[in-house]
Amino acid sequence: MNIIISKKILNISKIFVVIMALVCTGAVFYIIYSGNSDMPDWVKWKNGTLVDSSGQYKISLKRKSVEIIYDNNIIWTSPNDVMVQQVLSCDIDNDSEDELILLCWKKGHFGSHKPFWMDEDDEEDDEWSQHIFVYEYGRDIDISDETEMEKISESGIIPSAASGEIRPKWMSSYIGQDVAEIASNDKEAPHCRLLLTAPDGQVSSWIWDSWGFTKESADLVH
Repeated sequence: MNIIISKKILNISKIFVVIMALVCTGAVFYIIYSGNSDMPDWVKWKNGTLVDSSGQYKISLKRKSVEIIYDNNIIWTSPNDVMVQQVLSCDIDNDSEDELILLCWKKGHFGSHKPFWMDEDDEEDDEWSQHIFVYEYGRDIDISDETEMEKISESGIIPSAASGEIRPKWMSSYIGQDVAEIASNDKEAPHCRLLLTAPDGQVSSWIWDSWGFTKESADLVH
């Protein structure tokens, strides 16, 4: 009798362990894929693949994360603490080379580099906020090309010579406005613009001004 009871208790314990394991697994997947319950209802999470204008970089956006494939290898993934709403590849700074642009969400409004009106000792908030991150695709540098070297001199940044790298170019603080979708105006340099669509459908046009974006007059949006 005691043996039978012990077996029943053991079976019940096993069932309990399995149930708890399933609950924990479900909780983990919910946290990873659901994002945050406080996220605005108008946010639509995009999925899909695209390539840069050179055809060398394949960009895949899935489950709020970006993966970059170069030469059949995964060379870069978006930061783990960032949820990507949409991804874009275009010549947003009008230098005749594509940039990778993420419309994304992260906790905190500023990050490690706080604006001048905040003390370095001020603690960052932990609310989700919307950001635009811009990255450069790595490429070989031709030091005999005067135009190429002039670009490097003007920017003050010496790029890596290794093709395939993805390098941060500009990481915005909180955007300051709600953005449901990003797009380019599909024009070549020097006329490429970043178009931001608000949840109410209004579109604003933004031009790269050497360090960040400047909003253009509404009558310039086409």
